[in-house]
Amino acid sequence: MAATKSQKYPILRFGTHVSGVDPINRQMRINNTSPYDIRVDWQAFNVDHEDRQLIDFIATMGEAFPLRDAQGMEIIPRDPGKVHLKRFPTEFLPNSPDSSPVNSRQVTETSPPQEESTEAEETRRLIQVTLRQHEGRYGEAPFEIVPRQLVIPRHGSSVVTARFTPFSNADVLTNLECISYALGYMSLDAKSTSVEEKVSRVQGFDMVPLRLDMTAIVKPALLTIECTEDEGMRYRTAASDLLSNGKVGKDSLKICSTNISNQTETPLTFKLVATSPFLLVDVNPTSYRAQETNMCTLRPQHNLQVKVAFRVDLDLISYVDTLGSDEERDGISLEIVDGERKLHIHQDLTAQFNNGTHQHLPLYATLIVPSLQLSKESIDFGTCLVGQQREMELLLSNKTGSSSFWTTMIESKSATCMPETFRVAPSSGLLDAHITHVSNSKVLLKVNFVAKHTEAYEATFIFQGMLGEEPRRLYVKGQGSYDERHEALVNV
Repeated sequence: MAATKSQKYPILRFGTHVSGVDPINRQMRINNTSPYDIRVDWQAFNVDHEDRQLIDFIATMGEAFPLRDAQGMEIIPRDPGKVHLKRFPTEFLPNSPDSSPVNSRQVTETSPPQEESTEAEETRRLIQVTLRQHEGRYGEAPFEIVPRQLVIPRHGSSVVTARFTPFSNADVLTNLECISYALGYMSLDAKSTSVEEKVSRVQGFDMVPLRLDMTAIVKPALLTIECTEDEGMRYRTAASDLLSNGKVGKDSLKICSTNISNQTETPLTFKLVATSPFLLVDVNPTSYRAQETNMCTLRPQHNLQVKVAFRVDLDLISYVDTLGSDEERDGISLEIVDGERKLHIHQDLTAQFNNGTHQHLPLYATLIVPSLQLSKESIDFGTCLVGQQREMELLLSNKTGSSSFWTTMIESKSATCMPETFRVAPSSGLLDAHITHVSNSKVLLKVNFVAKHTEAYEATFIFQGMLGEEPRRLYVKGQGSYDERHEALVNV
């Protein structure tokens, strides 16, 4: 038989593959130049450089490589010496010289002659012991030859498949080199093994087998990720990014980019998946937004730029009302420090490979939510002269890192109050983020009171923001009098 050039073992190199992918098949043709059909049984062995074993001790009973069916079960040949012949009665044929009514209805039986077992039968019953040099350990993975047994016709050829199944993802943490070889043991049928007094042919373990060396490298599916920012994929935003001309927009995007490269020697097929509130965007975020991409293949030594956006909207800001301090839900936690509320968001950009493995790139975001503070919670104008306008002042401030657009209105009032009884000026405005001491993050409010009659007045003003600010309330009251001794020369 011939599988390659004389005196040289064929080497089948499967190359580099990613762990967990589908099996890789390579077909080979084996030629049979002999005048007999040859049956070949394949066994694969794995080479371990740290293996200290010197020899293999092989014990077989009966045929070392018996004929097998398609399911791999041994086919036991029938022994012609044990054929049992039995004659059953037939119908009586009149005028037939070799039959009679008696004889034709008798059951006759022939027994085989009791002969001594032949030398070949005795040989099959012996236990055969084989010693050989140890080169590798028998294994069915990661290499195998399919089919394991085949018959190659005389002066013909057959095709076999060498199959390499990369190890699972959990078994491959670093580059893994796989070195194996397959041995093809040759056998003949009983009639071809020897010719009496002329020739005797060895087979099975006594015959030098065919040898096929096989190599492959398995690598974990890993992308090289390089972030353009020193902090990595770190987003620092404020709720005021939604504000535009005193109105709240639908959403706001903060974009960071990263370079993904394939430094391995094999193509990597994967898709990227982002978890809300993060999105995958294109150069123009308004034209492409998605939570995941389609499967794409990145060739060796190629790279891909990926843009990931952090999306701020009112639904995200609403977490400040449902989360407690240091509580976490859906990867979002709330931190309150010196009255400033921050939402911390931790999610992953996941690369899902076609072999089932995952690679994660952490995404961190901090969202600052503004807060309003009043220097006073109540104002008492006391008793004032009817018709005289009194005025008092207080401060409304924003001590957070996010700007705030606020408004105020009367939440409740007594029945004696008229629309012009109590007024706050200004009634709305924008407070900048408190970045430095010169930031425009506070405003002086003037509260006016005018009594119409000699009676008591009271009202509650509510100060609200548009970006999740906690509402603040100001309670004001005053008493009207016609007594001119309550006339104020100056406002206090």
